[in-house]
Parts: sequence; structure tokens; C-alpha cells
Amino acid sequence: MNAVALKFILDNGEFQLNTKEMKEMQDQKYGEILNYLHKYYHDPRGEKITPHPVDRIDTVLKSLGTKIDPHLPLDQQIRPIVKKLQENLPLRPMNPPHEMNLRY
Repeated sequence: MNAVALKFILDNGEFQLNTKEMKEMQDQKYGEILNYLHKYYHDPRGEKITPHPVDRIDTVLKSLGTKIDPHLPLDQQIRPIVKKLQENLPLRPMNPPHEMNLRY
């Protein structure tokens, strides 16, 4: 009976992460989002295609209180984050990866 219960828990259960592990996962996902925004979005105000500095994107994300879910993939989080960012920071996409299939 213990083997059946253990198999059920392993197949259907969730791990409870401690605070440090959750913070590390959130920081990693936050960094992925920052890098993605820096790489695939630019400041449309100039004549040249120039990305916003990572520090600027970071500052605006923090000031907006943007919540990052470390369990959701990047492609499920980027659209609402970009919409929220565009209220305070002019952004235009520049060749996002095809697999993201984002339209604004």
C-alpha cells in the first residue's frame, strides 16, 4: 500500500519549494524576461532602432509592481507585461522569435 501511495504522490503531487528556492526561480524568470525585452523590443522615439537599456526596463517593471510567475513559460507572460510596460515606456517589437507568435 505504501508503494501505491508513494507512486500517486509522485505522479500527482507538487513539491513545496522553500522561500530561497522560490526567490531564485523568480529571479531567474525575471532575468529571462528582462533579457527578452531588451533583445526583441526597441525604443521607437529615435530614427535608429535602439533597444532600451536593461536598467530602464528593470526600473519601469519594478515601479509598476509587475508580478512574475516562475512556473509559467515566458511566452505566456510576455504579452501582459509588454502591455503594462507600454503605458510608461514606448516599446516596439523588433523581430521576436517566430515560436512566440505574438501580435500586438
